[in-house]
Amino acid sequence: MEWNPSKLRFGRFENTLRWLDIERAYQFVEKYAPYKISGDINIFLREIFRCRLNAAVLDSVDSLPCFQKSSLENTSPSTDFHYDFSSLWDVYMIEAEIAKLFYAPDADKRFLELVNNYPEHKLEKNSGRLFGYGTDAYGTYIPLHLVWPNQRDFWGIYISEWMIVDLAIRIFRHLNIQHNLEELPVKKLLDIAYQVILRHELFHFKIEQWSLMLELITGRPYYLPYLEQVYVPTLLDPEDKNLEEALANASILYSKKIMELAGRILKYPVLKAIKSTFLRYQGPGYRNYSLLYGTPDFIEKKYRDVVNYLCNQIVRSEIEPTQPLGPYYMYPPNNNFLRAENLVPIRVVRQIPPEASVLAIVR
Repeated sequence: MEWNPSKLRFGRFENTLRWLDIERAYQFVEKYAPYKISGDINIFLREIFRCRLNAAVLDSVDSLPCFQKSSLENTSPSTDFHYDFSSLWDVYMIEAEIAKLFYAPDADKRFLELVNNYPEHKLEKNSGRLFGYGTDAYGTYIPLHLVWPNQRDFWGIYISEWMIVDLAIRIFRHLNIQHNLEELPVKKLLDIAYQVILRHELFHFKIEQWSLMLELITGRPYYLPYLEQVYVPTLLDPEDKNLEEALANASILYSKKIMELAGRILKYPVLKAIKSTFLRYQGPGYRNYSLLYGTPDFIEKKYRDVVNYLCNQIVRSEIEPTQPLGPYYMYPPNNNFLRAENLVPIRVVRQIPPEASVLAIVR
């Protein structure tokens, strides 16, 4: 089946006018800003997103490039981010909805077969992948800044079908062993696994769009300077200084959608299962979902305050912005048009043969 990205972009994507608002914002800033706000990123940063996308959609686990300061200094700017998206055309893409997935009629039976036949070495391999890539090993967000304007149709969230199943199996086995819950609602577990990956990637989307709001108002670049001067240098810092990944994982545990799916009885066992089988395997930055590290002592270790500190990092392009800090919690990334989460395209990459897949064929 030929993948038509322009069709995907407007398939079940309801809020097309708001999407066009984002396009117009970029056009305005690109035209009138004294500095270019997108495209000119170094080879090192481009390679990170290429590796992540391959891991998420092609099950190709490459080693991330060496995170040394010299690597950043010695890379020359490229014209723009480029990924050969034609390599995905042979992979069946489903444009997903933010609230749910669509399942095969006998999804329960198919899932249990996958559970029984899922090799232990695959779980071990994915646990190793989690340490290097964090939640971004299971899905990835390609920022619009990196693909604007030449590849903008490929902006969005990509989530691996295999990784949804892998995470659901982890949660299923944990609940089965720890709580002796044998009759578990399979589709609900799959929905929870999907939402775990999705909520992490949606946080990245909100941070980028909050940065765009600043760029639109001031006519200055913020997002790419932040990526190059804050995000990348702290990405695998052993002191857990990368706050965007920490907050993206924290947003999983604060997700009302996940708690609603888990229900009152399963709420705490499910959150414990997510921590025990998924988050605890992750590396620097990602493992800081409790938000205890990466901020100075004068910052409270609460979600609101850590988000505000991250916003100050973005505005100043500094890893350790000093006081006084801007009170951006008055207008946080979850507000304004960013709150309409259905703005971002979400694509689930089909990797399991149709006869074994738990997902429905949606054309």
